[in-house]
Amino acid sequence: MVAWEARTGDPAARNALYAACEPKIARFVRRYRTATTGTDRCPAFDLEDLHQEAFLIFAGLIDDWPGGNSFCAYFLGHFPWALKNAVRRLATANRPAADLDAARRFDLLADGSAAGAEAMALLEALAATLAPPDGQILLWKIRDGDSFGVIARRLGLSRRTAMRAWERIARDLRRSLLA
Repeated sequence: MVAWEARTGDPAARNALYAACEPKIARFVRRYRTATTGTDRCPAFDLEDLHQEAFLIFAGLIDDWPGGNSFCAYFLGHFPWALKNAVRRLATANRPAADLDAARRFDLLADGSAAGAEAMALLEALAATLAPPDGQILLWKIRDGDSFGVIARRLGLSRRTAMRAWERIARDLRRSLLA
């Protein structure tokens, strides 16, 4: 009866139903505590955010409930999946963007050190041993940091073909290191 009243828009009924389901909701939310802790998490997303999101999900489930015999069965069947989607959405929205320009500033091949110069010479020597255009692809990708689109245009290939060539080159080089 409380679910029917909540479905018609009664906030007191909705809150009473939430209070009744809150222990189970808290257990579902606690499953994601590792997703909100650790060194790689974004500080804009924590367990309290997920608790608040859980209330919104719960209210949405009340609105979407088609009726029937048991709201609890509907809740238990849909809430875990909706919460999982919310965790994904929060994690994606709060994921730090990659700063590619900053990554280039820390490029070990072009840092001006003797080790960087030696690494560059080894890379160029390795590229010289590869068949064309593999050597050029290796240099353009590693040394110059060019995108696959740029490399493909230079070679008159499709971007996908350039990417496949790069994957093959990387696979062959890995195998040669293990041999």
